[in-house]
Amino acid sequence: MLTEIEWWGGLIFVWAAAFYRIAYSDIIKNGWLARDCISMHLAYLCSAAVLALYFYPLSGVMPTVYLVLLIVGLVAFALSIVWEPDDIETAEGSSFVVDVIIGGGALFGPMIIAFILGAVKSYGMFF
Repeated sequence: MLTEIEWWGGLIFVWAAAFYRIAYSDIIKNGWLARDCISMHLAYLCSAAVLALYFYPLSGVMPTVYLVLLIVGLVAFALSIVWEPDDIETAEGSSFVVDVIIGGGALFGPMIIAFILGAVKSYGMFF
């Protein structure tokens, strides 16, 4: 039987995978090597690793690896937010609330949750 946090962790994984697939289906067709695409893929990969390792006790060198994954993921996430996409497609007539708040929250929410959980665990391990 899964505990409550493990169940929510699985829900976050499914949420992240679904929106990653929806958001990047065009990128898979057009290529993976754009500057902003690489940083976003790295951010998703690091957030998944941080979330997966969150549920396990870490010993030895693993707390340092965990902290490095967290920092690399946060830097990649920040770069993917700052860099403009190579080919910007704008939707005519769409509102700020739908595009930025709901779309951004749905796409970036799992990463932000994973990074917050990772920061809390890292703080507890190192301080």
